[in-house]
Amino acid sequence: MNGIQKYAGLAGLLWVLGSGAVCAQGPLAPPGAPAPTMKTLGELEAEMVEASNVVGRAEARIDLAEVAGDASYCHVISESGSYYLSRNLEVAQGGGVHVNATGVTLDLNGFAIVQKGEGTSGVHISLQGALCTLINGTIRNFESGVLSYGINARFEDLVLTECSTEGMYVTGASKIINCRAFKNTGKGFNAAEASVLTGCIADGNQGDYGIYAGAGSVLSDCLARSNSQHGIHTEPGCVLIRCVAKKNAGMGIYGATGSSLRGCVARDNSYGFYLENACVLSDCTAEGSQNSGFHAVGRGTQFTGCLARNNALNGFSAGKDSSLEECLATGNSGQYGIFAGLRSIIQGCTSAYNEFTTYSSAGIHAEGHSTVQECVVMGNSSTYASSGPVDGKGIYVGEGSLVKNCSVCQNQGDGIRALGASQLIGNQCDGNGPYLANTGAGIYVVNGACRIEGNQLTDNDYGLQGSGSTNLVVGNSAAGNADDYDVTGTQLKGTVITAPGTVSTKDSWANFEF
Repeated sequence: MNGIQKYAGLAGLLWVLGSGAVCAQGPLAPPGAPAPTMKTLGELEAEMVEASNVVGRAEARIDLAEVAGDASYCHVISESGSYYLSRNLEVAQGGGVHVNATGVTLDLNGFAIVQKGEGTSGVHISLQGALCTLINGTIRNFESGVLSYGINARFEDLVLTECSTEGMYVTGASKIINCRAFKNTGKGFNAAEASVLTGCIADGNQGDYGIYAGAGSVLSDCLARSNSQHGIHTEPGCVLIRCVAKKNAGMGIYGATGSSLRGCVARDNSYGFYLENACVLSDCTAEGSQNSGFHAVGRGTQFTGCLARNNALNGFSAGKDSSLEECLATGNSGQYGIFAGLRSIIQGCTSAYNEFTTYSSAGIHAEGHSTVQECVVMGNSSTYASSGPVDGKGIYVGEGSLVKNCSVCQNQGDGIRALGASQLIGNQCDGNGPYLANTGAGIYVVNGACRIEGNQLTDNDYGLQGSGSTNLVVGNSAAGNADDYDVTGTQLKGTVITAPGTVSTKDSWANFEF
C-alpha cells in the first residue's frame, strides 16, 4: 500500500480501538513470491572464470631467467610481452639483455645487471624495439648501460653507473624519467632528437657531457652536477625548464640556436650559460662562474628577469641584436656587469656593485645603435692598476645610441660615457667619480653630434664633460659638481641660468646651475 493508505488505515484503527469496537479481519493476501537472494551456479562460474583470467594476465609476465641468450647476450627477447628480473644478473662476458621486438616491457624489479668482465651493453634495444619500456633497476660497468635504437621508448627509475661510453644512449622521441647517471667514465645521458628528460640526475660523469640532448628535446627538473666537462648540452630548438647545473668543470648549460630556458640555474661552473643564436631565457640565474655568467656568442638572444651574480668575468655578455629586460648583474668581476652588441635593447635592468679588474670597464656597455633605458646603474668600481674615468663607469654606449631615464649613481668612473651621435635624455647622474680626484663626469661625450637633454647632474666630479663638438645641450640641471658644464669646442647649447632666485626665464631650452 502507499503512504496515504497506510496512514489512513492507522487512523481508522485508532478510531475503532477508541470506540471499543473490534471487527474481525479476513485473510491477508501475500505480496508475492520471495525474490531469490543467491547467485546461480552459472553466474558464479562466470565470475570465477573472470578472476582466473585476471590472475592469468598477472602471471603472464615472464621471468627473464626463462629466456635464452646467444653468444653476445645473456638473454635475448624476441617476442612482445612483459618480462621481469627475479634476481641480480651478473654478466661474465658480453651484454646483458638484447631486446629485439616491439612493445616489450622489462621490469628490473629493483635488481641489478652488472658486468663482471668486459661487455658492450647492459640492455640493448635494437631498431625493432619500438615502444619498449625499461624500468626500476641498476645497470653497472658496461660500455653503455642502456643502448637503445628503438623509437618511442620509455625509461624510468634506472641507475646507470661506471659505464665507459655513456650511462644511457637513446634514439629520438624517447622518454627518460627519474633516472640517475653517476660516476660513468663516459657521458651520463646521451639522448637523440625530440627526447623528453624529466627529473634526471647526471652526477660525477667523466665524459664530454653530463646530459646531452638532441634537437627539439625537452628537459625539465634535471640536475647536472660535478661532471668533469660540461653539465647540460642541447642541440637547436630545445626547451629547458627548472634545470640546474652545478660545479661542472666546463659549461654549466649550453643552449644551441633557438633554445628556450625558463627558471634554470647555473652555479659554480666554468661558464654558467653558453648560448648560440636567438636563445630565449627567462628567470634564469648564473652565479659563481669562473668566466661569464651568461655568455651568448650568437645574436638575437633575449633575457628577461635573469640574475648574474658573483661571476669572475662578465655578468651578461650578449651578441648583436639582443635584448635584456628586468635583469640584474651584481658582484661580478672582469669587465662588464652587462654587455650587449650592436643594435641591442637594455631596459629596466640593474647593474650594481660590480668590482671590475680589467681596463675600460662599465656596469652596462652597449655597442653602437643600442638603447639603454629605465636602468639603475650604481656603485660599480674597478681595481685595475691605472684606473681612470674609463674604469668602473656606469653606462658606456657606442655611436648612435640612446640612454634615457636611467639612474646612474656613485660609480667610480664616468656615470654615462657616450660616443658620437647619441641621445642622452632624462637621466639622473649623481655622485659619479668620487674616487678619482676630479676625473669622473656625470655625462661624458666623445666625438660630438650628441643630443644631451633634460638630465639631472649632481655631485659628480664634473657635471657634463666632453671632447667632441656640435652637441645639442638643452634643458639640463647641474649642482654640486666641481665643474657643472665643461664642454669644449663649438656647441649648440641653451643658456645656462646661474642666478639665484625665482626662475623667470621662458626659454624652454635653458640649462641650469644651482
